[in-house]
Amino acid sequence: MKQHGSYAIAIVQPFDEPAIFVAAADTSANVSCTLHPAVGEAGVAATGSIDGEGRDRALDGKTLIVGMPWGKPSALTSRLAGHGDYGAATAEGSIERVVVGKASAYLETLGPTAVQPIDVTTLDIKLAIDHDRRALGVDDGALAIHAEIGSVDIVRPEGPYSRWVAPASGKTISAVAFDQTRHDAVAWLEANAGDPTYRGTTLWASPYTKDPAAVARRRVVDVPEMTGSGGRAMVLNAGVLLIRLDASRAAIYELGGEHAWLVRAEEGDAFIDPLWVDENEAVLATAKSGGTEATSVVRFARASLGASVAPSSL
Repeated sequence: MKQHGSYAIAIVQPFDEPAIFVAAADTSANVSCTLHPAVGEAGVAATGSIDGEGRDRALDGKTLIVGMPWGKPSALTSRLAGHGDYGAATAEGSIERVVVGKASAYLETLGPTAVQPIDVTTLDIKLAIDHDRRALGVDDGALAIHAEIGSVDIVRPEGPYSRWVAPASGKTISAVAFDQTRHDAVAWLEANAGDPTYRGTTLWASPYTKDPAAVARRRVVDVPEMTGSGGRAMVLNAGVLLIRLDASRAAIYELGGEHAWLVRAEEGDAFIDPLWVDENEAVLATAKSGGTEATSVVRFARASLGASVAPSSL
């Protein structure tokens, strides 16, 4: 997301290539709109939370939803959704964002929490599931953290959810990531249950499997104390995990558990969200020091981070 004059612009763009999706909201009008784009194998989608700011109550609280399959920009579909339009969870709560998986898109709602599978082309409901939150698209559905139990469940477009992995006793799962290119591994963080600062955090991993009974959980490393985020901002790709520790630090871990790197924010910058990681670089969204909304993207070459260290020494 970038601010340009009186417009907030959301851009989906491969590195060093032209943009493939751009959405803009006029912030000088009577209505403001916060845009949240998402990409996945099924296509591109975005949500926009509308605030009438007392000047256009007819639109206040509504959500703009757009979606299209890859390679078909003329097939872009948009819908203005109000309370109750996407299942019972939206009757009382609000749509937070959208994520896109291999075959479907998934709306996240808040108050109550839910994950709602939808068709990325038509934006129609596939199945009403009022259960989880913080979805993550995988090959055959979406992984979502149970808001109350702290487990990771799998939500499928065609059927009910099922438990994928439960945390250890006295722990809660605060974040989960799926390997973006290999599609063969899942990593998650377990922290002390009931602790809002997410202390005692441990990184776990397992090969991805469609069968929850076949999950083989493996402890990777204890993660340094984080500033209350519980690692909810992390990305996994090519067997490497990038996680934001706090505004000035991020960490790169190999799931094999042998190598790790510490990434420090440049002077005057604050880390907001990890965006991408591979064997060559780490990419994070940043804001000016003290800021909470991302205003730029910074790429760190792996070679510039120095020699790796043992994961337990970070």
